[in-house]
Amino acid sequence: MTIIDHDTYGEPPVAGLLSRTYQKTRDALAGTPVTGWRWRRPTDVCPGWCAKDHTCTVRPDIRGPMSEHRSPITTFRPEYGSMTCTRVASLTGPPRVEMRIQVRVSDTSERLALAQSVYLPIVVDRSVRALLAELELASRVRAMEFRHRREMEELLASHSRPALPRSWA
Repeated sequence: MTIIDHDTYGEPPVAGLLSRTYQKTRDALAGTPVTGWRWRRPTDVCPGWCAKDHTCTVRPDIRGPMSEHRSPITTFRPEYGSMTCTRVASLTGPPRVEMRIQVRVSDTSERLALAQSVYLPIVVDRSVRALLAELELASRVRAMEFRHRREMEELLASHSRPALPRSWA
């Protein structure tokens, strides 16, 4: 078996041709020159929060039902287990947050583990519903405050203030 030292002899001609062809194809697909191993899409295609890597499936030339922007994965490690969250915006559906929660249940009592497994989804569902309702209410109140403030500013701007007598100035 013969081992060729690429430092001495340079890159084999076939490997160089394949490398150049691969780079040209990758540049043509991406629309911009790419360096490194990680493919990055043009920044004007994705919102600022998008990961802009292989997890994002939105392409400027292809817009299908499975095209969606995905944020980098965020993992929390509370004392009860772990929680993984990803923000997702589909081109065809509403934006959403994907969450995966792992909770350690009791390993000393099978009955307690069963109770935890049964009630945990119910409590999580109620908590999420209460939080979403509270956030929606808060955003409506803020929108009303903003609208009333804007109306008040427009009202004050539309009424001309009486001029002060010259003797008072």
